[in-house]
Amino acid sequence: SGANSGTFVSSSMSFSSGFGVFNIPTANIPNIGTSNIVINSISDSASSCFSTLPVGSISDTFVIGTFPNLSGTNSVAVTEPLCLGSNGTVTFNASAMVDGVYGFIYVITGANPSAGGVLVNNVIVSSGTGTFTIPSSSLINEGTNTIEINSVFETSTGCTVYPTPGTISDSFVVGTLPNVSGSNS
Repeated sequence: SGANSGTFVSSSMSFSSGFGVFNIPTANIPNIGTSNIVINSISDSASSCFSTLPVGSISDTFVIGTFPNLSGTNSVAVTEPLCLGSNGTVTFNASAMVDGVYGFIYVITGANPSAGGVLVNNVIVSSGTGTFTIPSSSLINEGTNTIEINSVFETSTGCTVYPTPGTISDSFVVGTLPNVSGSNS
């Protein structure tokens, strides 16, 4: 029920230690949205015996989502000038992405390399644009860096796309603050 509905859809599965896994055919879940599945009976294929279950005793709710659309023009840019000790503001643009809440995994190389991918959740994208922050604690060295977006995901469903490596990146410089010690006022 819900966004997708069907009745008397059968599926086979093997059980191990009380757990079983089965696939729902794609044709039975064509719509985006929240759906509910209810298992009404379980049968034994070897004996052809089956048990009817109490209504609703085995059920689950699940969400069918969409993948973020990166088919258009995509870019990322870190606002400069960016001074040592400051947070970095990152602007992500994707011309074909629909409004929503997304997550990103990015890496930084150069003067401030990240230790693997950095996760940013709950970025609101509106009209194809969203912003997030690189914390100053990740930008502790002056010099040239490159940020690269490795994946974009829809936060409510986890549907993820992985851009071609190197296609959504930006070089930026973390600069030094002027030394004002010893200045006269």
